[in-house]
Amino acid sequence: MTTAGAHGATMMRRTIVLFFLLMVSGCGGGSSGQGGQDTADTAADAAWDAAADRILAELAADVPAGDTALDRAVPEDAPGDLGTDGTVPDQAGGDTPGDLPQEDSPLPQDVPGDLPSDVPVEPDVPEPPATCLSDSDCLSSGTWCEPMSATCVECLFDHHCQPGQYCKEWSCMTPDGCATGQDCADPAAPVCDPVSTECVACMVSADCPEAAECIANACVPFDPCGSSKDCPGTEICNVVLGKCVDCVDDTDCAEGSVCQPGGSCFMPALCDSDKDCTAFGMVCDKAIGQCAECMVHEDCPFVYHCAAGTCVLDICSAGSQECDGNAVVTCSAQGDAVSLDVECGPTQSCVASWPSASCVDWVCKAGLSYCDDTAPDTAIECSKDGLDVLSTEDCLASGTLCWEGACLPVVCQDGTVGCDGVGLVQQVCTGKGTTVSAQPCPEASYCLADPVAGTAQCLPQQCVPGLPTCYGNVSAVCNANGSGFEPPGTDCGTLGAFCLAGECVPCSQTETCDSLDNNCNGLVDESTVDCPAPGLCHAGQCFTIQDPRCKLLGFGAHAYAFCANMNMSWAQAKAFCAGWGGSTLAVPNDKAEQDFISVNAAGNVWIGLSDQDVEGTWEAEACCSAFTYFCDGQPDNWQGNEDCAAANFQKWGAKSGCWNDWFCADTTKLNELVCETP
Repeated sequence: MTTAGAHGATMMRRTIVLFFLLMVSGCGGGSSGQGGQDTADTAADAAWDAAADRILAELAADVPAGDTALDRAVPEDAPGDLGTDGTVPDQAGGDTPGDLPQEDSPLPQDVPGDLPSDVPVEPDVPEPPATCLSDSDCLSSGTWCEPMSATCVECLFDHHCQPGQYCKEWSCMTPDGCATGQDCADPAAPVCDPVSTECVACMVSADCPEAAECIANACVPFDPCGSSKDCPGTEICNVVLGKCVDCVDDTDCAEGSVCQPGGSCFMPALCDSDKDCTAFGMVCDKAIGQCAECMVHEDCPFVYHCAAGTCVLDICSAGSQECDGNAVVTCSAQGDAVSLDVECGPTQSCVASWPSASCVDWVCKAGLSYCDDTAPDTAIECSKDGLDVLSTEDCLASGTLCWEGACLPVVCQDGTVGCDGVGLVQQVCTGKGTTVSAQPCPEASYCLADPVAGTAQCLPQQCVPGLPTCYGNVSAVCNANGSGFEPPGTDCGTLGAFCLAGECVPCSQTETCDSLDNNCNGLVDESTVDCPAPGLCHAGQCFTIQDPRCKLLGFGAHAYAFCANMNMSWAQAKAFCAGWGGSTLAVPNDKAEQDFISVNAAGNVWIGLSDQDVEGTWEAEACCSAFTYFCDGQPDNWQGNEDCAAANFQKWGAKSGCWNDWFCADTTKLNELVCETP
């Protein structure tokens, strides 16, 4: 049905029900034929008169469907609604078409809220009265009076419900207790409302399917559009919202009507004084010249307040205190706002017991399971609000210890470190011996434990776990953690072979530069055919140099060129080394390397240190070692121009091989250099 069609049907429905109300309230005795006045209760008559006045006002104001007291009291599809032809649909056990209630019945039989005739009613729970004027009319059924619809309902405010429930649409609801949408299993309600912790269809329109918007947590479909040509009937397109509406501004409505924010036309009742509105049960808003439901709070029934000309249900119970988060707030006398009384402390919880609320001290650590501070081996579980101890357990009674709020058995010695069964993970014992935490070793490392000391360390793997490998001249498979090989392995020497990549390879007649004993004589890389003298085979690599003044030696993972009679400045020596495969002037990184250079250098030799950039800050060309070996009293920057380092083996004190700062441009006294490969 289009909006215009639905509006017309609603107006027809209201008119018929109004006629029915007037018949009940004003024509009760005339049809008896006895001329007697109806003797119905005057309070009930007043209620009918008030309802009729309200409906008259809503008809005059052309209030949209669903917004009136009549619509709230008599839903569109409720049993007993009048049909579009003016009859009452037949219901099981209800009125027949066209029937009106008997004179002694204040309402039709099928009013909303009645139970079908085939549903049993508990005998000790009285049914709420059909109508009410105050809460006292609903006391017998334990319900509350909703004055706008004059009906007894289960709740008006949250405090009318059981603890843990909240009031929604006059009914007490139990929240789903969701924290995120993942807690919502119903496809029809997949979104979690973080305030009510209830699963709902939507919180914002983005939660809804295309061509639907979120209204009161429900996805309401609409006709999408790009222009008014896309809209049905007399509707037009609100291109900003992309949906079809009755109006975008007042010019789209009939004369005297205004376009409401929701996109529907509304014809207000015009007025100059309250006299123009009292027939509708309304008052005059003289500022805009229109009849309004209220101007001040006193124009509204109890538990309602006036907001922008409309009576709105109070947001709280007037004058009472309640909890807002962890604070005590007081509801205003009009029920339209709350004010902060006090923020509860960090170890307090707000507790409401209508009509008051207060901050209550915790008796335990809210929401936690923990070990008692005064009895460390007693486990305590505390309620979320900190006001109740849910459980206590003496761990010692069960032979356990308390750790992080639980009674746990002792499984290790607190503070010790071991390795897992494979040997790839360090296991640290904590929690008074109740907890073992895993700390995996870095990649390409294995865990080695010392059970006596209660320690463990991660060491570099000797091989790749599970792959063939060589241990000396033994062919084997690397074990699971890379710390060694699985026994027994195969001694390749007994087969007249040498081990290469985990395999036994037959011995060769010649030796090649590959860090292997190719000819199986017990020596590695001696007299290699592919790196003849004066070349140097070192660490499986062949090094050569064309300058006859240089000799090649190996140390550690590097090759060194000791060159005598060079007569070069420090800069020339540095450039010479760079020409030898990108090498640098050598810089000893420790005493072993220092001794190696000292033994093999013939005289005073340039090394790769200088303070040319910042005086006193000696920088190495290719390393970052903190090792130094300057002679006593050196460096002294003699004549303010000594910025390059030399290793001195024949002069300047008895400290053999110590270093001295020297003139970088000198080519006479420093006639030797030593280069080091990368």
